[in-house]
Amino acid sequence: MDRRLAAILHADVVGYSRLMEGAETRTFRELKILFDSVWLPALGRHAGRLVNTAGDAMLVEFGSAVAAVRCAMELQAVMAQRNTGRPPERHVLLRIGLNIGEVIVDGDNIFGDEVNVAARIQALAEPGTVIVSSRVRDAVEGKVGFDFTDLGDQQVKNITRAVRIHRVIAVERGGDAATSLPAQRPVPMEPSSRTASPFATEQATPVGTPTAPAPVSHPPFQPAAPVPYGSAPPPAPAPQGPPAGPSFQPFFASPLSGWRLAGADRAGTPVDLRLDGGLLEQSEGVVFGRLPRYCHLTFDNDSISRRHARFRAVAGTLTVEDLGSTNGTAIDGQKIEPYRPVPLREGSRVSLGEIKVVVSRG
Repeated sequence: MDRRLAAILHADVVGYSRLMEGAETRTFRELKILFDSVWLPALGRHAGRLVNTAGDAMLVEFGSAVAAVRCAMELQAVMAQRNTGRPPERHVLLRIGLNIGEVIVDGDNIFGDEVNVAARIQALAEPGTVIVSSRVRDAVEGKVGFDFTDLGDQQVKNITRAVRIHRVIAVERGGDAATSLPAQRPVPMEPSSRTASPFATEQATPVGTPTAPAPVSHPPFQPAAPVPYGSAPPPAPAPQGPPAGPSFQPFFASPLSGWRLAGADRAGTPVDLRLDGGLLEQSEGVVFGRLPRYCHLTFDNDSISRRHARFRAVAGTLTVEDLGSTNGTAIDGQKIEPYRPVPLREGSRVSLGEIKVVVSRG
């Protein structure tokens, strides 16, 4: 059983039962939009790893306390912006607690006293605020553009020792990079309902091993030599499309046309995945992973995360977006950054965990 040092974020939606009562479908859809279009991308920007979700809560691991604090404050700032102008009874508010310490790693999940402390600290937070342990405050003080209010020692449930906590306060620091928030993508009001949400009422299972790799930049795509893990079926003539520069030509296709991903896993088991053109045109796209209740398309392989990647057709171009998976997604040997869609062309070699496939018209 492995152990490692981690920064742990525990977040909870305030008044989840109240929001669901009388407006269940509306609340479900709104939380699904927030999860897919706001919260998950924020985690990706700060190299956070979603460990688990349970109804209205989520557990996230970071390799850096600084990244964890910045992510938490970004989440609260974005939620405050979204709640502006909405009736108070429809505000979606988060409580967030942060702790740092040694955790026990068991497969895709993390356990231990420090995880429990993060959850208990979260329960002490006022709606819309971030509470941290003194360990987190000591680790980040002077490194982030925020101040801290000492809330003293607290006794928390099932923890014998007192836990000293602090509220994180946003301050104006003349353009301090730590307090500036990235531009947010507009989030549609009506989501696709084709995919189950981590905010369903059932207990979710863990997602990918919670390591926190630094973002990896990759150079322009170059044609790759054939590799022995599988070959594409004979390609159809490529439809005409606008040029995209000398280093990479995206694969354009007519609306509602499908794609095929053919190859094999590490053991040599054949893989033949069909991407439905109609779903690709939807805002949710086609989500690929290990668990059927979270994905349109699944493959039973331990190297695949429960929600591994999203395929989508954007302006006629096929794209792939890694969803913070454990083992990552690569194109022609270059690992891509999570939550950033990357265009594909016919013949692109895509690695999804230990599955390697080639893109072709389907």
